[in-house]
Amino acid sequence: MKAGKEVFVGGLPEHVTEDALLKVFRRYGKIEHVSIAQDAKNQISKGFGFVKFAWPVSLDVLMQDKDDIEVLGCKVKIDLINA
Repeated sequence: MKAGKEVFVGGLPEHVTEDALLKVFRRYGKIEHVSIAQDAKNQISKGFGFVKFAWPVSLDVLMQDKDDIEVLGCKVKIDLINA
């Protein structure tokens, strides 16, 4: 299986924004896209999202730090998405 460039981010607070994800994850490399799963009815975060990096090498340092990453004061769970 080939390594991907995208990660799953779980444990996000309801009020999280794409900008908040960008601020946290851009330190690991150029980001192509971020998305947050939202409830269709009220547009509140479902508690997870995705961050796609431009280069797979960005994930090396990110995965070393994965247990210490917080978004808006909430500790998040990071998992690789393989392509």
